[in-house]
Amino acid sequence: MDYRFTDKSVDSTVKKEQKDRRMVTLEDVAKRAGVSRMTVSAVLNRNLTHVRVSRATQQRVLQAATELNYFPNAIARSLRKKRTGIIGFYGGLGYLNASLPFYAEIIGGLQRGCDLHRLDLLVHGTFPRRSVKDIYAELVDGRLDGLVVHTSADDPLVTLLAKSHLPVVAIADAIESLPSVVVDDFIGGKLQAEHLAGRGHSQVLYRASDRPLISACLRYDGFMECAQNYRMKVTTWRGLENIANDAKAVDAFCEVLKSCQATAVVCWNDMSALDTLMICRDRGMNVPGDVAVMGYDGIRTMGSLFHRLTTIKAPWFDVASRAIALLVEQIESKDENLQKEVVLPVELVCGDTT
Repeated sequence: MDYRFTDKSVDSTVKKEQKDRRMVTLEDVAKRAGVSRMTVSAVLNRNLTHVRVSRATQQRVLQAATELNYFPNAIARSLRKKRTGIIGFYGGLGYLNASLPFYAEIIGGLQRGCDLHRLDLLVHGTFPRRSVKDIYAELVDGRLDGLVVHTSADDPLVTLLAKSHLPVVAIADAIESLPSVVVDDFIGGKLQAEHLAGRGHSQVLYRASDRPLISACLRYDGFMECAQNYRMKVTTWRGLENIANDAKAVDAFCEVLKSCQATAVVCWNDMSALDTLMICRDRGMNVPGDVAVMGYDGIRTMGSLFHRLTTIKAPWFDVASRAIALLVEQIESKDENLQKEVVLPVELVCGDTT
């Protein structure tokens, strides 16, 4: 048998609290001020062009709104303005780890760009076993005014986004079908080769990315073109960014390093360079005495534990912030001839690893 005891005083208190917690509407404000809903809407939205409201009535409406703690309904406002004030960020290269220095710079730049334009940022995750159609449906469901993406050109989602109504800007890796904000990766690769050649290195091991990223390919092409001019012998090694804790992978890497007699390891990004520094430390190789190490990204925390890494500084914070500005231009303008690609310069940062 089920016994239920009801305290009417408690029940009425709960109902009153629930009533008090409900969202205050324009009708509530109108009732308190003793005016019509249309008058309240005109006053609170500062749309007094077609509605004549006396100053006394305006003050009464504003006072009623304050007393009731009224705030505009964001959904209703977005429907009226056809804007939500929200920009999305989607990373299609796997788990988006915001603790990694690269993504920390990117997200920081996106937030800065959004702040400058009074927008909110919504970060979309990538979840296992989700279909491309499911992800696409979520991105274009009306919550976003625009989207910034960091993904590869062969991501099937790119084709769908390029044909959608949603304004989209790619960052870090240029995508032909989308406006993009990138750094000058080709020049960055050349700067790496010029620096090592200037230090007298003629045999180099290049740690290339194992992913088909446009940025990585441009860095490699720039390096190889310049290295050829200096008659530098380059051995290419492709693998994961982090192998320092994998003994077999480290053995294979060190064997290649030894067999090609390289005096320098140049890496496609700073994560690979930091990994190389850890391998050298663990295997008793002096840097830069036995082997020089060079990276690419220039993020301050990279390699700072036991070395000041020689690297190419890429302004990722500025890239992300500029992407928001380009996206806002795209949202607010109907001009189809907006700038398709923004390329920011890179610079050599000399540390103690070369």
